[in-house]
Amino acid sequence: MTLTLNGASVFGGFLRGAGAYAVTGGTALTGVTTFASTTINQIGPGSYTNFTNGGTLAIAANVSGPITMNGFSNEGSGSIAVGAVSKVNAADFQTYGLLALNPGPDVNHITLLTNAGTPALTWRGRTPSSPAGCSSTTASSWTPPIVGPGRPRSSPTLAPW
Repeated sequence: MTLTLNGASVFGGFLRGAGAYAVTGGTALTGVTTFASTTINQIGPGSYTNFTNGGTLAIAANVSGPITMNGFSNEGSGSIAVGAVSKVNAADFQTYGLLALNPGPDVNHITLLTNAGTPALTWRGRTPSSPAGCSSTTASSWTPPIVGPGRPRSSPTLAPW
């Protein structure tokens, strides 16, 4: 069973347990915590502010519209998978769990994680110049390798060192 949050505003609290949540329509999750039993499928625009992720966050491919993570912490039990060609703007972002950026099909259709804040994005308390498996397109944006002839099809999983 899936509960769809379409244009909803959730302020504080916990999302946990069996079933899944779908985020779309500009839904804003603020001051929310998830646990290992939680699954969130982002299928449209949405934002996460002062958000602690301990579960699974799957961002669909080609999400049109903003995906914003501001004050976002991905715990050791948490995982984030960003679908091909989706773009995430992050500020005050840290991950101790897994982060996978699925590559787009070519250089004109890329998946991107961009630092939209002043502090650096951090992986397990460290600030890499470019996460393993990704290339830095600017000092604060990363994109996974492009899939193509002779290139790997698997997505890079950004596991902390």
